[in-house]
Amino acid sequence: MNRKQYLFNNPQEFFDSPMWQGERFFNAKRYKPWFGYIYIAMYKHIPLEDYKKDPNTDIQMKIGHSGDIDRRNEELIRNAIIDGKEQKACSIVYVWSVPRRLKFENDLKSFLSAFIDTERLPNRVGASEIVSGLPILTLINLVQLSIFKTCMDMEYIKSDMEFTLRPPDTVEREHTYNGMQKFVIPQTLNIYDTFEALDYDLGGDRPEEFMDFIFTQNTRIPEPSTDSVRPRIAKDPTMYLTTPQFMKKKVYPINAYLYAEYEDMFGNKSNHLAQVVGYAADETLKNQYAVSWLKVVNGKPVRKDGGFEKTDDPWHYTRKVFKVQGALLKEFPKLYTKQAELRF
Repeated sequence: MNRKQYLFNNPQEFFDSPMWQGERFFNAKRYKPWFGYIYIAMYKHIPLEDYKKDPNTDIQMKIGHSGDIDRRNEELIRNAIIDGKEQKACSIVYVWSVPRRLKFENDLKSFLSAFIDTERLPNRVGASEIVSGLPILTLINLVQLSIFKTCMDMEYIKSDMEFTLRPPDTVEREHTYNGMQKFVIPQTLNIYDTFEALDYDLGGDRPEEFMDFIFTQNTRIPEPSTDSVRPRIAKDPTMYLTTPQFMKKKVYPINAYLYAEYEDMFGNKSNHLAQVVGYAADETLKNQYAVSWLKVVNGKPVRKDGGFEKTDDPWHYTRKVFKVQGALLKEFPKLYTKQAELRF
């Protein structure tokens, strides 16, 4: 007779695990070797003092999933333009190690749907993952409840408990937090009552203690000097040449506008408007251009000082570049730069 295997023999065993409690990003470890992560990230453009205010209806945080949170954090920590939409830099602060991370993330986004309004953020990358109006401690509690519900649904926990969790449009903890979307019939979730129904002690009112745990520094690390040159991806070298001795045949000149291929840390490739700033620095990088990226809004470059505005991202090496053609070139003729035939 086959006996069902559970990840946890009872709810209390689950509550004692990091799969429920979560961990700060820098302390995170996989609960099982095959597990991934779901995470909460804070935005770089929002002051930490604003994140500490409770309540604060303007606060935003990002949720997501990843199989490698270190690589994912490197992707998130830079401002970028992706397919004409803006990615605002953020960094992961709190994580949970879970199996089937996409399932857990989808359930979490459905649960928090009233606090996620993609229509208000039409030009933001991953708008369906941006949670508004919830402080960090309350959001962590809500993620915990969603994880528990998914674990119960997936029968990861051995229990006869019946646990119902519906998406709320209002959440109550220290204060009342109203979602950006309102249901026809209001749905309010009280954090304390819900945890009490689980027979889980929140330990009294400890928001200040937990905030000190999350915000280990009062100020952010100073930004690096804008005079320094650093690569977009760690494997890229930190220099380039302004002469094309390691290039072949026809070469786009310095300052030429073009499309360049960008490959992120997950191997995903896409083409973006860029400007040539240099060429391969040695033989091992033969035929690679150093490019900086143009700021793009709704698929179009942003004009600035007779040229085009660039993003804050560092320059990047790429081998594949393409000239701008079609309707975009007709609207922005300055994007055209004739190839120069250079012989060495």
